[in-house]
Amino acid sequence: MPVFTPLLAALSAASAVNAYNGAATWYYTETGNRGACGAYSKNSDPVVALPYSVWQNGAHCWQHIGIWYGNRWVDATVVDLCPSCEGYHIDLSPGAFTKLANQDAGLIQVSWDFE
Repeated sequence: MPVFTPLLAALSAASAVNAYNGAATWYYTETGNRGACGAYSKNSDPVVALPYSVWQNGAHCWQHIGIWYGNRWVDATVVDLCPSCEGYHIDLSPGAFTKLANQDAGLIQVSWDFE
């Protein structure tokens, strides 16, 4: 297993080179309403809401994005639109955000890209 660790780290670093950079916040996904992609999500689901800057009328619904924060990484599924997110700011479910940082952080600066 240790043999693969440097390889995985190198691949993650290479992937982050072409990534989008922006803020990441979190929001409660269990509101009783469907996300912009048409499905319900649980707070524990690793899901993400994209900003208008990359939304493209829902063209990315159900795609996965990789999100990096320091040496932490999470894979999240696009399920919603974040109308208040500007630039490349993304909004994460608690399940995705806590893979990167404590929810008390509220807002973190991340790199992310489509997988």
